[in-house]
Amino acid sequence: MALARSLPLLIFVILAMSVIALLAFRNFSALRLSATIYDRTTIVCSGQGASGTAAYSSDPGIHPVVVFNISNNGMILPDQSLVRETWIPADLQDLELVLCLENTRTAIRSLCDNSAISNPVGLEAQATLYEAATGRIVAEGLLTSDPQAENECLTELPEAIVEVDQFPSERVIEWLEPFVE
Repeated sequence: MALARSLPLLIFVILAMSVIALLAFRNFSALRLSATIYDRTTIVCSGQGASGTAAYSSDPGIHPVVVFNISNNGMILPDQSLVRETWIPADLQDLELVLCLENTRTAIRSLCDNSAISNPVGLEAQATLYEAATGRIVAEGLLTSDPQAENECLTELPEAIVEVDQFPSERVIEWLEPFVE
């Protein structure tokens, strides 16, 4: 009798544990796949192609991309938080593009009136977008975290200095969008 009353709870616990185990396995597999993609593609930031990756074409559709931040001491760190989830490759052979951000520094701009007043305006970094398969440069430019920093000078000082320690993903997405979608 007691077993009959506790049977639904026992079945629920077993099912819940099975779902948790399945999700943990799936996440572990995805993490392992991501590590493999990152390990095999860091060389692209030095202009070399990565074997097993797809050729880039500007045809319509999603062109999967990975992003690396190259620190000032040369360490290459992956950062997929900067792109849309739909842009992340499911497998190495799906990867077409690699974005490398380097020389990240505070963006300093002077007033346009030629005064000696300068002000920090977010961050800036050299962005280089490579074709993963060949290491060919697809696009390059200066990526800024604040739209004001895109200008060579400021028409007026900002009301407040906003401290940022990394690029907002929307700025990276905006820069990448013409190449990835």
